[in-house]
Amino acid sequence: MAYFVEPGHIAMVMLTPEQYMRMYTARTPSMWPVYFGARMAAQNIQDLLMKKMQTDDIDLIKKNIGGFLSTGFEAADAAKKGGVTGDVWALRSTIERIYGGLYDNWKAGIWKGVGGAYSSAMDNFLASGQLIYAYKTLMYHIAVTPRMRRYWNQLYTPMVPTASMAHQLYRRGEFTRSQFITHAGYDGWDKEGAEQLLKVMSLIPSPREA
Repeated sequence: MAYFVEPGHIAMVMLTPEQYMRMYTARTPSMWPVYFGARMAAQNIQDLLMKKMQTDDIDLIKKNIGGFLSTGFEAADAAKKGGVTGDVWALRSTIERIYGGLYDNWKAGIWKGVGGAYSSAMDNFLASGQLIYAYKTLMYHIAVTPRMRRYWNQLYTPMVPTASMAHQLYRRGEFTRSQFITHAGYDGWDKEGAEQLLKVMSLIPSPREA
């Protein structure tokens, strides 16, 4: 059976892997085993050298645990010298220095096939995330979060009178008994508990409560 090859196309013969190996070994019967064996030996040596380099680095990190644990005290000392408000610029400088070293070790870990393992191991002892929290996360909590809380509270008005405030409103005739029980329920009181709470609140207050 003849096949027509269109102009501009190249005729190709598809071989199975088994057919290819028979043809290859027939042409180079002595080289293939030698090449395969040499390649496997080189790969094994490379793996051993890589593992030796990685374990040596781990031993080096282990040896310097004391130094990692000592790092950070200078930031605490600088904060104390800064008085009651600390020294934000000294803290920033410490963060830049520590993370500069961590990122350098991250790059070294990539070259040595362990990714961020070295950097993460060191960071466990440095606790540098706490410095980030003190320098920036805490700033967000103080400067941004309360303002946004007021903004969303104003928009969605989630507040209702607590059980104590509901009792004050009840005593002044602004709330019915049913409304007091409902608002006491928002604080977790069931109907029976709300009734008991109302009785207690209706008694003459102690000097401390007064």
